[in-house]
Amino acid sequence: MKDSRSGIRYRLFDSDGLPWASRLDWPWLFLLSLLTAFLGAVLLGVYLGIWIRGKGRSALPLWIYSTLALAYVACFAISLTPHPAVADEIALCGFALWFLGAFTLRREVIRYYSEREGIVFKISPLLTALFSVWYICGLLRADYPLDETGKVPSGVLRLTF
Repeated sequence: MKDSRSGIRYRLFDSDGLPWASRLDWPWLFLLSLLTAFLGAVLLGVYLGIWIRGKGRSALPLWIYSTLALAYVACFAISLTPHPAVADEIALCGFALWFLGAFTLRREVIRYYSEREGIVFKISPLLTALFSVWYICGLLRADYPLDETGKVPSGVLRLTF
C-alpha cells in the first residue's frame, strides 16, 4: 500500500515475506495478548490467516479467526445487556473456534513449509494446544546457521522448531 500524499509505502509483511509479528518471540506475543485482554491474540490469528492465504494455502484459518473476532465483539456487547446468558454460549463456541483455528493454521503452516523446503516441518501439537497462535507465529522466522566467517552459507536454510 502507498500513501499518495507522503509517498510512504506500507507493507503488510516484512521484506522476507513473513508476518511482522514473527520477529518477536512467542512469549512476548503472549504478554502483548494479555495486555489487550486477548483481543490481540485473535487479531494475530486473523493476521496469520491472511499471511497463509497469501501463500496460496487454505483460507480456513482466516475464516475461523475472523469468526472468532466477531464472536469476541458479540460476547462483549451481549454481556452489557440485561440477558448476558447468551454470552456464555458464544464464549463456549469461541473456545472451540480458538482450538480449531490453531490446529488448522498449524496444518497449513506445516504443509507450506514442508512443500517449500522438501522436508517435514514439525510443529508440536501439545505446544500448539497450549500456546496456539503465539507458538506458531514464533516458529515462522527462519534461523540461518552461520559459518566461521559469520555469514550464511549458500543454499542453507534451517527452520527453528
